[in-house]
Amino acid sequence: MIKSVISLVVILAVGALLGSVLGEALGSVFHSGMVHDLLTRSVSPGLKGPVILDLNVVTLTFGLAFKMNIMSVVGVVLAAFLYKTLL
Repeated sequence: MIKSVISLVVILAVGALLGSVLGEALGSVFHSGMVHDLLTRSVSPGLKGPVILDLNVVTLTFGLAFKMNIMSVVGVVLAAFLYKTLL
């Protein structure tokens, strides 16, 4: 079960990465206009700046951020579909 969860997370991450790269590549083809804006505009949910936990003995720094555009969402949906059909 853990192996299937890990493989799902990896497949979805690869789908998001490939979709994001494809979106940036297609965005560079369209230099300006609505299509360029649609492909290259992104949302960055996550922690804004690092979260620092200072325990006097050890200091831990946490951070997490995502950068998602429309093509990365399409990549995740396609990866989920492929995961469901292949496995």
